Amino acid sequence: MDQFKYHLIIPFIIIHSIGLAQYLNGPTSVSLNSTHTYTFDDGELHPALNNWDVTRGTVLSQSISGTTYTAEIKWTSSGNGSINFLEVVGRDLWPVETMSVSISSGSPLPPPPPPAPPTPVVSSANTCQSAVISAPGTPSSDVAWYWIDSPDGFFTGDLNPVSAENDKTVSTTGTYYLASQRISTGLWNYEPTSIYVTIHPSTVGGSMASNSTAICGTNNVTFSLSGFVGTVLWWKIRHKNGSGNWSGWSFITDTDDITSVSPSLSTWSQGVRTYEVQAKIQSGDCSSTTRSKQVTVDPQSVGGTLSITPTSDGSSVGNNHEAFGIDNGQVNLTAQIGTILKWQKKTTGNWTDISESESSLSYVNLTEPIIYRAVVRSGNCQEAYSNEAFINILNEPTVTFNGAQSIRPGQSTTLSTDIGHSNYHWFKDGVSHENGGSNELVIYEPGQYHVIITSYGGATYTTGVAVIGNQLNVDGNAMIVTEYTVASVDDDIFSKLSSDVRISANKFDGLGRLSQTVLVGNSPVHTDLVVPTEYDISDNLTCRLFYTN
Repeated sequence: MDQFKYHLIIPFIIIHSIGLAQYLNGPTSVSLNSTHTYTFDDGELHPALNNWDVTRGTVLSQSISGTTYTAEIKWTSSGNGSINFLEVVGRDLWPVETMSVSISSGSPLPPPPPPAPPTPVVSSANTCQSAVISAPGTPSSDVAWYWIDSPDGFFTGDLNPVSAENDKTVSTTGTYYLASQRISTGLWNYEPTSIYVTIHPSTVGGSMASNSTAICGTNNVTFSLSGFVGTVLWWKIRHKNGSGNWSGWSFITDTDDITSVSPSLSTWSQGVRTYEVQAKIQSGDCSSTTRSKQVTVDPQSVGGTLSITPTSDGSSVGNNHEAFGIDNGQVNLTAQIGTILKWQKKTTGNWTDISESESSLSYVNLTEPIIYRAVVRSGNCQEAYSNEAFINILNEPTVTFNGAQSIRPGQSTTLSTDIGHSNYHWFKDGVSHENGGSNELVIYEPGQYHVIITSYGGATYTTGVAVIGNQLNVDGNAMIVTEYTVASVDDDIFSKLSSDVRISANKFDGLGRLSQTVLVGNSPVHTDLVVPTEYDISDNLTCRLFYTN
């Protein structure tokens, strides 16, 4: 107390001693050379280097815990002693409360059991797999602190005390006890303090599974965790289209302890979309870990659209095409979603497979109607068929005569071709015929005739014949006589009626004699009338007979 003046103000002590509040506690009747514990706690702090002043005794130790001040005092002289609890006021020590103590000179009473130790604390940074617990502060010189198994040990003898001078490392979850024992007497405080410590095992991520790894079209997929140790903190999801970049992560849920989720996974119309689902697992304050699972989503299979490009046209004509006789070209597939597995064809009956996976299929020298289609599948989706492409091969038309191939003036013949087509366009000597439009054409003049036939499917075909005008096939010893019964300005005999012109041919033999006369078209049925001439040995005309050609 060299640094302070100690003022003992009797009125203050008397007031405190008889006041209602008693903050200084401990035994007031003691034996000589006994040691006892005294405490002061008025809920406030009282700064001082030494808060205790004792007469007829010695302060063995003192400690502070919060606002509780504790002193171990040994009484060394019999008589009336006192304890003053002091605080600093300015540069002086002032008594806060005083207690009178009677010290008897008889045999000293044994010291009481020690005070309870402070509550243990966890002093390690985390509790993953193990933790370190400590006893805060230091016991007095006559007291020792011990870690014990259980308070029951006070009655069973199974305390298994371990000195608490050192920290205790624990590896299992449970309650850990700290007891105090007076060294001089071996007495225990039967009310140990305790702390409950939760020890977390190391985090184990376990495994993540899904009820499908590849799906077709938008659908829900369930992801679940098993075999993990710890708490599932959250689930997240991301995706990428084709071989593109991943999107950012988004939460499926951030609620603890969700062990399975069933997000909806949607398609990408241009190809495969890949989803990745991730879960975070952590055991207490151990290191966390994650588990992930990927699922691919294929768009629904789309068979696509077929179009035909005939070699003769060089451009697409849709999915229906007609040709006469024979055809070559390509069938092209567009707008499909998925992989072309194969092509198929049929003429009649069932489909026949074609081992081709390209988007174009060539056909060569088709001579009969045929139907094509493509078979497409997207990933694990069901197969899809394209529309059908129909190539109709029609018979090559011909022009036939419904009558004579050669005509005489005033005669006619009929040209005929295949029926069942959309349009017929007839030509004579390269010039459109005014009466063309049917599969038959009645003609009255010789010439080169052809017809352009258009099918209902748009195919065209050209065919024709030559019509001969019968002008008599005579040799050099014949003379043809044309006699007009009606005046004419031209010599086109096929444009005249048979009554307007008469044609005859006079044939002569080697002696220059008339041997035959042919009257063209003069029979009742407009056939030729032949009049042969015969002579006797004297060159006299003997007979002229008539017959038709």
